[in-house]
Amino acid sequence: MISGETYSGLGQYPGKYRSFATRSWIRMGVIAVTILGLVYLGVSMLNTSSFSGLSSSSRAEAIDPRLQSVHCDVPHQGRPLVQYVLMVDAGSTGSRIHVYKFNYCKDHLELEDEIFEESKPGLSSFGDNAKGAAESLDVLMEVAMKGVPEQLHGCTPIAVKATA
Repeated sequence: MISGETYSGLGQYPGKYRSFATRSWIRMGVIAVTILGLVYLGVSMLNTSSFSGLSSSSRAEAIDPRLQSVHCDVPHQGRPLVQYVLMVDAGSTGSRIHVYKFNYCKDHLELEDEIFEESKPGLSSFGDNAKGAAESLDVLMEVAMKGVPEQLHGCTPIAVKATA
């Protein structure tokens, strides 16, 4: 026996039990802090790194500048930050498309940007060829598809006005 200490029958000496318990709590605390730190880092990496499970094109779409406004970061309450509207002028001498980008930085829409494209010949040159006239507008629709973010394709209104 060690001088002055009695054996407890559990393989422990009286002074040794308390230090063992303290070391156990310290170990468990270190383990808990380590686990919480790893969880925190893992969540932040999911949001910002290549571990997010998204392809690089999906991450690029998530921060697509066309979904942002140059005037503000926060939209007016209950409104989207940006909205697109398409206007096609299908004329007799040529057809045009306007891709309007609006923001809701205030309580009303503000025009932020516009894309304009024109194609010739106009609808009158197709006579009775309705399919050819419709296909002549495909070039303009490609401009619209590139100008409007994919996430907004389903909710972007389009108006087609024909003068021919």
